[in-house]
Amino acid sequence: MSTTADFASHIESVADTVRDLSAWILRSFRNRTKTVMLQLWKSMVIPHLDYCSQLWNPHLTNQIKKLEDLQKSFIRRINGFHKKSYWQSLKELGLYSLQRRRERYQIIYLWSILEGQVPNILSNGTNLIKTQSDINSRLGRTIQTRPLRNTRFSNL
Repeated sequence: MSTTADFASHIESVADTVRDLSAWILRSFRNRTKTVMLQLWKSMVIPHLDYCSQLWNPHLTNQIKKLEDLQKSFIRRINGFHKKSYWQSLKELGLYSLQRRRERYQIIYLWSILEGQVPNILSNGTNLIKTQSDINSRLGRTIQTRPLRNTRFSNL
């Protein structure tokens, strides 16, 4: 993270790592069947894209596209997928887009905070994320976050 709470350099580093790993896989394994390539992608590359993604999740379109293009490029090299659209390929392979995965992890993390499984973020001694209703409410939970102005989280 930079001093301005910008993760651009980290996202670039993740993209470089994923690019290098993808190239290594494609150089090292001649078998490009769906099963082999999917197993290699999930076990060797996806962990680098998912690790702590709740924190560094990109919000700029060019950063999101840069990461999605890495997955798109890898999928095109799987036998039988070079002429299919990205979204059709994801559906056939049973994968989500990387943006969808990061959004899912953010939702899971927020749920974990609400359930007390992970600590809530403290700002000036009070919890940053508050629930307005109890768990048993028919309408579910209403989540309120305090404004982030003038806090160390304001850039986030």
